[in-house]
Amino acid sequence: GENFMNKEIRRIDESGSILSIPLPDPAIMTGMSNMMIDRENTIWLSNDAGIFKIVNSPLQFFENPFGKSTQGYVHNVFYFNNVTWYSTNTNKLFRKSQKGIEEFSCNLKESPEIFHDEEGKLLAHDYRNIYESDLGDKKGTIYFYPIISLPDSDFFINKQIVDYNGNIIAAQKTGLVIWKNNKQIFHLPLSREDIIDGLTFDKNDFLWVLKRYTGIDVFSLHPENSSKYLQPALHFPKEQMTGSPRSLVIDKTGLIWVGTRENGVICYKQGDHLSKLYQFNAGNGLTDNFVTSLACDSLNNIIVGTQTGLDRIRRYDANSFRVENFSKSSNFFAMMSQCWADADHAYARSSSGTLLQLSLPTIENMNHIPQLLLEEMKVNAMPVSFGEKKFKYKENNLSFLVAAPSFIDEKQVTYSYLLEGSGNHQWSDTSSANAVINLTNLSGGKYLLKVKGYFPSAYYDPVELTYPFEVLPPWWKTWWFRSIAGLLIIGVLILGFRFYYTRKLENQKLVLEKQQAIEKERTRIATDMHDDIGSGLSRIKFLSQSLLNKKIKDEIISSDLEKITTYSDEMSEKMGEIIWALNEKNDTLADLIAYTRSYAVEYLANHNIQCEAKTPPHLPGTFITGEMRRNIFLSVKECLHNIVKHAGASRVIFSVELDRDMQIIIHDNGKGIDWNNQRAFSNGLQNIDKRMKEIHGKVNFANDEGTKVSLNIPLNL
Repeated sequence: GENFMNKEIRRIDESGSILSIPLPDPAIMTGMSNMMIDRENTIWLSNDAGIFKIVNSPLQFFENPFGKSTQGYVHNVFYFNNVTWYSTNTNKLFRKSQKGIEEFSCNLKESPEIFHDEEGKLLAHDYRNIYESDLGDKKGTIYFYPIISLPDSDFFINKQIVDYNGNIIAAQKTGLVIWKNNKQIFHLPLSREDIIDGLTFDKNDFLWVLKRYTGIDVFSLHPENSSKYLQPALHFPKEQMTGSPRSLVIDKTGLIWVGTRENGVICYKQGDHLSKLYQFNAGNGLTDNFVTSLACDSLNNIIVGTQTGLDRIRRYDANSFRVENFSKSSNFFAMMSQCWADADHAYARSSSGTLLQLSLPTIENMNHIPQLLLEEMKVNAMPVSFGEKKFKYKENNLSFLVAAPSFIDEKQVTYSYLLEGSGNHQWSDTSSANAVINLTNLSGGKYLLKVKGYFPSAYYDPVELTYPFEVLPPWWKTWWFRSIAGLLIIGVLILGFRFYYTRKLENQKLVLEKQQAIEKERTRIATDMHDDIGSGLSRIKFLSQSLLNKKIKDEIISSDLEKITTYSDEMSEKMGEIIWALNEKNDTLADLIAYTRSYAVEYLANHNIQCEAKTPPHLPGTFITGEMRRNIFLSVKECLHNIVKHAGASRVIFSVELDRDMQIIIHDNGKGIDWNNQRAFSNGLQNIDKRMKEIHGKVNFANDEGTKVSLNIPLNL
């Protein structure tokens, strides 16, 4: 019913619970002239002072929770199969069960902290005692009598539960203790610095112990062995967790939800270690980052009590959640001390004793679906029509104003957006500060703006709109400009390469012509030497031989003539070598090997030394410069000269091997090289080494049943 003469509107449901909705001060001054309820179940009132809106929130404040008035402070509500709570104003204990609601007087001066209610037996505790009471002792009165008392050095922490064996699991200052038949049977020590902030069982009856400073310990229960009643099953260290934990709940899918001191609610997936899945804090909807209590309702939503209000993390599917902030929508802010849930509702108790009921999400009696609208669009701070889809490259600063028409906590609607085409694939954080989306300094391209609106009411799912648009690129980034620029660059490169290779060919032609001129000059010199000097030496030899044939009696003259003849032969031989080296017709590898082999065999035969020559059957016509031919030939000649003059050899093996390089091996059977007694002015070996270095080759001398000389010349065949 409605009472317009008082300060509130009251609504009574079928269970007898009263929902009190306070009226704003201007509405109290005069009576109400009109009242209506819109499609969103929002109540509208009007009088001479104006129009007033009252939202039908799923959060209800109880004066008579569960149909029985407590007339004041509600303390320590306990819910299991029954609901039990205590009122400090009346010193009455209330219990709702299948029998109905019962009211009891209590013999304890301090309000009991009830932690177990089953089969007519209540268990409660205070700072150092655990009490038990039988509800059947005396009608109307509950007597609690102590069954466990702690010494002054120990005390109970506000975390006690009873396991499936009926044993009490108590969090104490000194550690975790198991009490069976009121006797301590197991004690798990706790470090002085640590505090137990949560005890709960999972669906497999494993005990989860949340420790503030060391993480989470999971134990299996072994009632058959009292000394090993709790056995460690898993340990998740503090390093795997975010923030300082304060509360713990395990939902119906096995996800672990931890409330923290400063980081909101963290959701973890259990495995060999805790894997962080989600985090909810003040930035994405929670009333506060200090979470004091957690619960899981029958639809697997998470009820979150914080130091300033009450929230619900609503589950839409396995991977989709949304925060519903009821304190902001109901303008009720208080520290939540407890949260719990039954099959139909979720509940919370504030530190001031206010009892709250939270209805499960429903879409009953709701025939309105709000739409997400694009209210205004600006380009470079100037309004434009929504029909504009293409913008110049300088028109790259866009802003969009969106709105979601709803009268249910419209100020709490949050928005998130994603701009496809920008390279960012993540939705922005939700924000309710304003509904303006600013996109600045956009580069040219096609874009699709996606916007989602999230409603604080559980009645509405998120809604989405899309808006495609395009920012045209500047002319220097258009395809036709890039095509022309590309063609120009290709043309310049072609001209550059052509010029480069033309100059290179011209230089090569000049070098070749110069080389050909040099080769022609070498050939001319060799021809002139052969024709002129060769004929002169032959005439000198002929004349000296003619004089010797006349049998001159003067021995001195005869000796000189013989020397002239010998010198003429030597000069002719050397001149032949020079002519061979100068003649361009001999600039091939085949000519070099053939000439060198012929010389070696002939030279050694003239000195009665047997020569075995080994050369490849097929000789390539590779070009060899005159300088290289001369150095190779003179090195071979020096080796042969040393054999004739110093080795005392009777046999020589002359071999040529061709691979990528050429190797000439001259191996005699002489006495070898005496490295310790070399002549002071002998330069033969040094000359060979020098000649090889000039053509980038190397020489190796070895004593191997004689002397073995290896000449290695790089050819890169």
